[in-house]
Amino acid sequence: MVVDGVVVTAAALKALDIPEDRVPQNLDRIGNTASASIFSVLHERMADSIKHGDHLVLSGIGAGYIWGSLCLRHYAVSN
Repeated sequence: MVVDGVVVTAAALKALDIPEDRVPQNLDRIGNTASASIFSVLHERMADSIKHGDHLVLSGIGAGYIWGSLCLRHYAVSN
């Protein structure tokens, strides 16, 4: 996520009254990885905090007016 993305994210969180700790980010650790940031954060958080049945909203903002979002529910797969 680029710095502009951080500013846009902060504004959206404020407008939607969502606490910042509910939106994981990794810009400070790995830098700008563009859309791969979504999946790198998801991977970092999978083992520790995402549980079976959790609902997730993945959202990304790109250059200009490019954006996308996905809402999904996590299902654990057992062997």
